[in-house]
Amino acid sequence: MARIYLNIFTIFSLLLVGCSTAHVNLDPTSPDVSEPVTEFTAGTRETASSNTSHNIWLYSLVYIDPTAPDGIEFEILPLRQVSGHWNVLTWLENGPCFDCFKLMNIQQSGNDTLLVNIEITHPFDNLNFSGFDVRGICMFDGSHEFPEAGRVLSDRDLGDGELVNADGYTSLYNSTTEGHGMEGYIKGNLATVQPPSATLNGYIRHITENPFNIRNAFFAGDSISATYEIDMPDGPFVFGYAVDSSWQQATTLPVTDPITDFPIEANCPEAWKIDVTEEPIGGGLTSCGGTSKLLIDVYDWQGPDGTSMPVIECPDLFDGTLEATWVMDDPAFTRYEAVVGNLKYAAAGEYRCLIGKTSLENDPIGKPWLDLTAYQVIPLAVGEYVDLDPTAVCEVSTLSALIGENIDFDASGSYDNDCGGESIVLYQWDWNGSGMFLEGSAQMSHS
Repeated sequence: MARIYLNIFTIFSLLLVGCSTAHVNLDPTSPDVSEPVTEFTAGTRETASSNTSHNIWLYSLVYIDPTAPDGIEFEILPLRQVSGHWNVLTWLENGPCFDCFKLMNIQQSGNDTLLVNIEITHPFDNLNFSGFDVRGICMFDGSHEFPEAGRVLSDRDLGDGELVNADGYTSLYNSTTEGHGMEGYIKGNLATVQPPSATLNGYIRHITENPFNIRNAFFAGDSISATYEIDMPDGPFVFGYAVDSSWQQATTLPVTDPITDFPIEANCPEAWKIDVTEEPIGGGLTSCGGTSKLLIDVYDWQGPDGTSMPVIECPDLFDGTLEATWVMDDPAFTRYEAVVGNLKYAAAGEYRCLIGKTSLENDPIGKPWLDLTAYQVIPLAVGEYVDLDPTAVCEVSTLSALIGENIDFDASGSYDNDCGGESIVLYQWDWNGSGMFLEGSAQMSHS
């Protein structure tokens, strides 16, 4: 039986912080935080939180063998003596939670993908440790390059594994960030494979189901499961898994309502969601060119940001990047738009575009490994070009003219999708609906 190990490292700030200090005690005999007090002694070596609110929780190895004769086999192997875990390892191995991370079930979907159900249990009941924007990140080898962003994405069409139902994408904790403590990738001592090479990875959110939970909170004491649909090459496979959470000190202690007792800075500093809607222009994107408009709705806990616009990169359709423009501010999101074109005349098919929105807190010089950019990857379909007749578009100067009054007609907005951009050479008008067309120009007047 082949056993291939996965790098598993989870990031979760809840366990690493006291109620009134951002330090942890490195001594394994540290206080029993199953009943946390309002504060406990600060550690002497490391701080557990940063001004970005991203932190680390657990690190394990997992192997999955979908070709095992008795069905899909999987196992979680916790690592010991991993530097950077402080006393969190003691908490998880000696109580109050012995199975905070579980692979509940793995089964075939019937669509050549695996449905992996993962459950995360918060090890404490004290609401002081509630977290926000908890995301399970799946990490694979990557082959799809976005050269302008400097990111590599996993792509099942190129033979990589891929999270099919990703809520969004992040570059946090990818293997190139190794060596930066809780803000970077941690390589397992027992790992038998190279770390996943993708530097941009999809994630699924884990959120407490509660009608009053309007901040993506993970309440202390909860168990939250989510299903990850994974497309993998045939045979045994390897992927990494991380759980990212955001946390900042509560403004009210003890916490009785995580939604109101934590500052908004407890949520992730980057946008937590990017939704994109495509509106084809004319015939849309075709193998002979064409354009399409993208409406980009950015949901950001920190509010509208007028200095950082979403950036769009579609290397198969055009070189370089496009910067979206602001459209409107809604109470829940900010809308931007951009027009993309098939400037490279890519053949009919589906192509991936990367949309990135960078937080104001991003520090590419001081912390280049900590990319506080929210990413979304969208497919754009390019249709096969068909030589259609021109499309007539007409505007009129008035819809309520008097009898005998001249009306101005303007058909200059008419277009033809011929490959090569042929122009319209003839305009004909039927003024009385008789079916008889008279030759004219693009702009005419008639009563």
